[in-house]
Amino acid sequence: MTRSRMAFTVPELMLSISLMTVIGVAVATLESALSNAYGQTDALESAIQSRRSAMMNIETELRKAKLVVSHSDSALAIWTGDDNGDGLINANEIMLFQGAGAAEGKISRRRVRFPESMSEDTVLALNINKNLQSLSTTDGVRIALTSPTLTTYNLNGVLATAVQELTFTTDVAPPLTELVLIKMVVGSAPDSQITLTSSVRLRASAVEYLERYAGVWVVNAPSDDDDDGEAYEFDDIDLRDLIENGAGGDDD
Repeated sequence: MTRSRMAFTVPELMLSISLMTVIGVAVATLESALSNAYGQTDALESAIQSRRSAMMNIETELRKAKLVVSHSDSALAIWTGDDNGDGLINANEIMLFQGAGAAEGKISRRRVRFPESMSEDTVLALNINKNLQSLSTTDGVRIALTSPTLTTYNLNGVLATAVQELTFTTDVAPPLTELVLIKMVVGSAPDSQITLTSSVRLRASAVEYLERYAGVWVVNAPSDDDDDGEAYEFDDIDLRDLIENGAGGDDD
C-alpha cells in the first residue's frame, strides 16, 4: 500500500511563493497604473469643464456685444453695449479678453466698473467716451482701460488657468466683424491636450451704424436723446481734431 503525500516539498513551496509574488506585483502595478490613469482623466475632465465655462462666458459677452473693436491672435476687445443710451463707446462699455500664453496659462477679462454709490456727475466725468481709432489695437484698449483716472475702477478677473493656447479669428477685420471663431487648447502634455472651439455671431451688432470719414471708422449710432432717431454724432469729439489734422489715412 502506498502512502498519500500530504505536504509540499521545499522546491514546490518556493515555486508557489515566487508565482504568488510575481502575480501580486503585477496586480499592484496594474492597479497603480489604472489609478493614475483615472486620476489624470478625472483632472483633465475637470479642467475641460472649467475651461468650457470660460468659453461660454466669452460667448455670452460676444453675442450681446455691439462691436468687436480690435483683436490680435490671443486678445479680443468688444463694445459690450450702449448701457447709458448715448450712442457712444464709453469706458465702462469696453471689455478686453486676453490669453497669457502657455507660460502663464491664464485667460483674463478686463473692464471698468464704477461703484453703485458713485454720484452720477462723477461717473459722467470719469466715463469718457472713446473713439474707434484709439481702440483699433488691443494694446490701445488696454491703455484706455488702465489710464490713471480709471485705474481704481479697473477689474482684471481671471476666467481660466492652465490654458495652453487661446486664439481668436474673425470673419472680417474689426470693427466690421460679425463672426468670431474661438480656439482654446487645454492640457499640458501634448498627448493629452484637448482643443475646444466655438463660433459666435454678434446678435446685437452695430455694424450698420459704422461710417468712414476721411479714412477713419466712426460710430454714428442714434442716442436716446435723438427725437427723430436720425440725428447722429461722432463717437468722440476728439476724433474731429484727429480727422481735421489729417491723421486718418486714405478714404475707402
